[in-house]
Amino acid sequence: MFGLRTLSRTRRHPLARTRSSPHGVRLRIEELECRTTPSTFGSLNPVQHQVADIQADVTALSKALGSSASKAVTGDLTQLTTDLKAVSADLAKGNLPNLDKVIADQAALSTDLSKDLANLAKNLGTPAARHIRNDLRDLSNDLRGLNRDVARIERTDRDDEGGERRAEDTSDRDDEGEEQRGENAPAGQQADIASDAKDIQADLAALSKALGSGASKAVTADLTQLTTDLKAVSADLANGKLQNLSTDIGKVVADEASLAKDLGPSASGKVRGALADLKSDLKDLSQDVAQVTNDVQSDLKDIQADAAELAKRLGSGGGSTVTSDLKALNAALEKVAADVSAGKGVSADVAAALKGENTLIGDLNGHVPASARASFHDLTLDLTDLASDLAGAKV
Repeated sequence: MFGLRTLSRTRRHPLARTRSSPHGVRLRIEELECRTTPSTFGSLNPVQHQVADIQADVTALSKALGSSASKAVTGDLTQLTTDLKAVSADLAKGNLPNLDKVIADQAALSTDLSKDLANLAKNLGTPAARHIRNDLRDLSNDLRGLNRDVARIERTDRDDEGGERRAEDTSDRDDEGEEQRGENAPAGQQADIASDAKDIQADLAALSKALGSGASKAVTADLTQLTTDLKAVSADLANGKLQNLSTDIGKVVADEASLAKDLGPSASGKVRGALADLKSDLKDLSQDVAQVTNDVQSDLKDIQADAAELAKRLGSGGGSTVTSDLKALNAALEKVAADVSAGKGVSADVAAALKGENTLIGDLNGHVPASARASFHDLTLDLTDLASDLAGAKV
């Protein structure tokens, strides 16, 4: 259950490659003509570096896509570039930037590009698709770092010292978890799964050819069952039914084991070779699907944590409209989790959750607490990460 007021904070998503400033950044007090005033001079340096990294990510992604980018993706990149220039302009003036537009741009880009990855793998090849996926993840991770740095600066000396210290400790632990796990996170999962599925079909064809018409009744039955169960796997992949994939792949693995047993040690070299290829490619597919499944579960935990943190930051003083908005957002997030569990598509669910989040922001009438702004941004990023990872299981 995505209880917005009861869920505890969990570790952040594991895909980050960059770290925010290890000690955070705080407003300093400096004297100006005998007056003591808050100053962000110097503390904006980490933010400026993060923005430069994000701009480099956008350039790299645009270059990798080249002329293969869809109209929607091209529009997203253009809008993101424009809004990043506005952020840079704010920083040049010594002002702390508002990241709302940039976060929304990244969400749109992630959603549109995830839809195109399968075609990009076909048109540009698997290595190029992996490179694009890496660039997209780098963009998301650097934007997370920027979001954290801005949130840290927005904490003023009016904050409770102990509460602020605990928040910074939590953020540091989150960063450590992301860096530790992010190094092992595979990219281009959609391209890998598509390649695995293609190889398995080729293995089955080679095995059938090697067996010829002289196979025993038991072997023929094994081969028929294997073919039937592989069709179910193909259907799962075509429809993005991640929850069904593990079960159906398990059936195919059992079919292969039964076939190997019935063939026995007297099988020809060609048959044994084709069977070994099939076993190896089934293992690859199982591992890739397991990675996507782990990513999705991590996304769901992060979304739970974002919801809990958001409710905590907003508190109970927002009025009946805000309370109603929180309840609606909670319901939308529960629908996301339920449909993931049922193996249903979640694109519409994620869109509804993002709409509910925007409604909540609008009803706050511009009075979004600084401490809650980062939680809103994290929720947006984690929802789009979930949609992207689920798209990786659909080929």
